[in-house]
Amino acid sequence: PELTSSVLPPRTAHPNVKFTCTSSDPLVIENLPFDKYELEPSPLTQFILARKQPTVCWQVFVANSYKNSEVGHPFGYLKASTNLSCVNLFVMPYNYPVLLPLLDELFKVHRWKPSNEWRNQFQNYMRTLPAYYAAPLRRALTRMGTPMALATSLIPENAENCLSYSILNYLKKLKNQAKVEYEKLCNDIIQRQSIISSKPIFGTPEQIRIIPRVILRKFVVVTLLKVSNLLGV
Repeated sequence: PELTSSVLPPRTAHPNVKFTCTSSDPLVIENLPFDKYELEPSPLTQFILARKQPTVCWQVFVANSYKNSEVGHPFGYLKASTNLSCVNLFVMPYNYPVLLPLLDELFKVHRWKPSNEWRNQFQNYMRTLPAYYAAPLRRALTRMGTPMALATSLIPENAENCLSYSILNYLKKLKNQAKVEYEKLCNDIIQRQSIISSKPIFGTPEQIRIIPRVILRKFVVVTLLKVSNLLGV
């Protein structure tokens, strides 16, 4: 949403993911954090596996993720596994086809000392980035070895300010309400468990002493001998 928005725009709980059927290269660079999910078998996965092309991928998008485009930029890709046993969804940084070459150049060419031209290219990339990606991307850069000062200069703290004051207050109120309801639910469960454990359990069988067979046989033999002696047998 825009900074001037006073309410959050309505949307579905689950994102509507779209994909293109155009083959692309599955980009990845060393130490770059990403998520990987295996898709459940479906006609889509069967079609991708039937193509037998594990070295290419299909890019995925979320509608309205970028304000100047209906589809926006890719946030990952679909790719068949190397042994063609399943199809995986790789979740990458937003607009990764632009970001990854820039990061590769920063690490290998500039050695964390970017030129002005590189900084301009990175700022152009940041203009395509939804604001809520800023903080995770800054953390990813530091995990990849970028000095904290450089990461902060490339992605300043105010880059993640994407919500108005009224929306932030509304979300804060929701978080507090959810915390109260969660704690209340936990207390209710604990009380129910304590009540159940404190009730006497009826119908439990009494304890029965079990005599081993060997001891019982020995007892019978000794008893028979005593009886025989008494009878003079």
